[in-house]
Amino acid sequence: MPRSIESLNRKIFELRDQNFTTRQIAKELKCGTHRITTCLASVKPPQKSVLDILNRKNWIKGRSSRTQEGYLVSPNHPAAVKFCLLGAIVATYGWENLNKRIAKVSGILRRRGYEADSIANYNDASATTWEDIEQLIKEAGV
Repeated sequence: MPRSIESLNRKIFELRDQNFTTRQIAKELKCGTHRITTCLASVKPPQKSVLDILNRKNWIKGRSSRTQEGYLVSPNHPAAVKFCLLGAIVATYGWENLNKRIAKVSGILRRRGYEADSIANYNDASATTWEDIEQLIKEAGV
């Protein structure tokens, strides 16, 4: 088991990145699930781009985020592993830093002539593909 809080937190995120569940992480590190949940909820791993967590396989439509089992959860919930574009922005940057990123993405959509009233509607549109989402993320620099 890691000795310092920093090394414990680092190990928790390493295991989380390997798709371990909270319960599996707690068992591996021989500590309570409350400790794991608290760490995952309070300490954000360093992420530079939405593409660090969003890819073709875990991009979804219709909801902001889901667990591996398909349950609806908040994008910043530790069990969230599937995301729409908006959910991935929240998961990457947190609620407190959302407005600036949303403005960037929305501005690009407006310049492209997209008339939907939200990023979620663009994400969920039947014509929107993963390639569209990926290009938008790169162009917006989010």
